[in-house]
Amino acid sequence: MRRQDENVREKENHGKSARRPGHGVPRSGTATVADAAATLSNPTAASLLTLQRSAGNAAVATAMRNSRQNAAHASGARSVVQRSPGSSRERSTLTLRGSYVRQGNKKGKKTTSRDKVLYTSDLGPCVAVCGFDGNTAFMIHSDSTGTSGIGRTSLKDGINSLVAMGTGSGWTISLIGGSVPGCMSYLQQRYPDASYVPLGESEGAYITGDGVVAKSKRRLAGRYGVDSITIDE
Repeated sequence: MRRQDENVREKENHGKSARRPGHGVPRSGTATVADAAATLSNPTAASLLTLQRSAGNAAVATAMRNSRQNAAHASGARSVVQRSPGSSRERSTLTLRGSYVRQGNKKGKKTTSRDKVLYTSDLGPCVAVCGFDGNTAFMIHSDSTGTSGIGRTSLKDGINSLVAMGTGSGWTISLIGGSVPGCMSYLQQRYPDASYVPLGESEGAYITGDGVVAKSKRRLAGRYGVDSITIDE
């Protein structure tokens, strides 16, 4: 009888030693990062704890990073993760559809697509006029406020050919380039109710369909919280 009791105790002790501390919650299959990401669409403290126990800290961290990227790009823009050569750190890249804006008040462009970006370069003394009203974004690479520039079209007529601004109410106009003060004074007289954001000198300018304005791709990437921006024409 004593020998039988000892065998029972040995089996109990063996069962206890087989369970490692912190792993008392049984696994229901192998939890994947994709499962974690799906659960984290509406994360709670309880769901995070469950994921941590079932999938481990690394999977939860990855899922949370993916969740943040998905929220940042809920507009529909494509986002991919690329691993930088020679580095263990994952690098995130946001891909936008692009449309280049050429010099001239008559060559401006507009978009209502939130995954699209209008951009220009070689501003020099010219000014990129970037407008957004919450729905439509436009850009003009203006080389003259009057009719002496390419196309012999005034800046006001160039804007009016793209959008109906009226007095400018509800519009935010960001100005990037060389002759920003003079251009802003011209626009304020014609669109007094618009809001103006002078961003100073730069060789390039970008505005997305979300109304995000930047002076370079690097700065645009920073505004979206990613490492880099790729533009598909």
